[in-house]
Amino acid sequence: MELLFNAVPHGRLTPEGKLPEGTLFSGIAPIYKLTEAGWSVIHRSHEWVIATFAVAAFTLIAAIIGIFITAALT
Repeated sequence: MELLFNAVPHGRLTPEGKLPEGTLFSGIAPIYKLTEAGWSVIHRSHEWVIATFAVAAFTLIAAIIGIFITAALT
């Protein structure tokens, strides 16, 4: 992550999503941007999640098939 701006005024909306009455800003905070390396990490982690899900799905299918084969032989 890279710091874009420091000490930017910020505030909150009301629960209805409208601007608050009176003072709009309640504090200051920095604004960051995601760098190219950050996007790369996100994409790699997404691929790992998909691969893990695929292995889990194949394992579940193999277990179900094993249960049916065991039940058919007894």
